[in-house]
Amino acid sequence: ISHGSLTIRVESTPMVSQPAPFSRVGETVRDQRQEVLVEEKGTGLMTFPSASNVGDIAAALNRLGVTPRDIISIFQALKEAGALRAELVII
Repeated sequence: ISHGSLTIRVESTPMVSQPAPFSRVGETVRDQRQEVLVEEKGTGLMTFPSASNVGDIAAALNRLGVTPRDIISIFQALKEAGALRAELVII
């Protein structure tokens, strides 16, 4: 997603979690590891860990100097792209 001079990418990597060898309990589970990358022209790249939540992303965008109106637009674009699992309530 691009907004102004910002570019936000959400990368998803498939992962498999398996129980220990010869284990009698547990099962193999498929999961996704997600990473959010934010880039602003002229400032470089900022990476958020896979456990990032909306608050973490908003705080990072604030540190970049993004205006509240732009943050709202960014979250709307993330939601439309399917990269945000949340309900947006804008009043």
